[in-house]
Amino acid sequence: MLWQEHNVNPAISSSTVSMSVNFSPHSKTIKVTSVAPFQMLTVDYMTSLMYFGCNVTFASLPVFLPTIISEMGAFTAVQSNGLTAPPYVFCFIVIVACAFASDRLRNQGYFVAVNAFIAAVGFLIMAVTTGVAVRYFAIFLCSSFSSLSR
Repeated sequence: MLWQEHNVNPAISSSTVSMSVNFSPHSKTIKVTSVAPFQMLTVDYMTSLMYFGCNVTFASLPVFLPTIISEMGAFTAVQSNGLTAPPYVFCFIVIVACAFASDRLRNQGYFVAVNAFIAAVGFLIMAVTTGVAVRYFAIFLCSSFSSLSR
C-alpha cells in the first residue's frame, strides 16, 4: 500500500482511509480521508525542496553572474562579461573530472554531497566577504560545484 511504502503514520489503517476519489462531473467534493495519506508524505516535500534549491542556484547564477561581478566594484560591464567565462571553463574541467572519478569508483552519491557542500561554502564566502579576489574565487566554487549537485 502506498502509505505503508513511504513510512506514513501506521495508525491510519486501510479501513479508515479511502483511496478512491470521485472525479465525475456531478461530484465537486473530495473526501479528506482520500487526500490525508498523500499529505503525510514528507519525503515528497523534502525531495521537491532539494530539487528547488539545487535548480535555483544552478539556473540563476549564469543569468546574474555578470551583474554579480560588476557589482563588486572593480570591473566595468564589458570586463564583467569577459570574467564570466573562466569560472565555466573551470566548471567544465570539474564536471569531467568528477564524472570520470565517480564512474571509476562506482559511487555518485559522495560526489554529489561533497560538491553541494563546496558550492554552499562558495555561496557563504560570497555572502560574508567584501574582497574582490575572494568573491571572484567564490564564484568559481559556486559555478563549478553547484552544477554537479543538481
